[in-house]
Amino acid sequence: MQTFKNAKGAEYTLEEREKGGFTLTRVSTGSTESISQKLIDKTTARLESGEAIPFRKINYTVAVEQAVLFLLRDIVHIDPFSRTYSKR
Repeated sequence: MQTFKNAKGAEYTLEEREKGGFTLTRVSTGSTESISQKLIDKTTARLESGEAIPFRKINYTVAVEQAVLFLLRDIVHIDPFSRTYSKR
């Protein structure tokens, strides 16, 4: 299990699923979302190809997008001025 906080301080946990991907849980509410391995792989491929991904274009759900960014934190650069994600 991994834990992270978003920019506004909301705490989340990520648990790996047996069939691949992750389950994301917001600690304060207990609400969950599924994050597929396919979404993670697709986002990695987009970054590796040099694409600058606009904010909210990984997933429309903010929590899911933040979780994907957390999982890819070693390769993603977040540009708050142009509001894009790109490869480091």
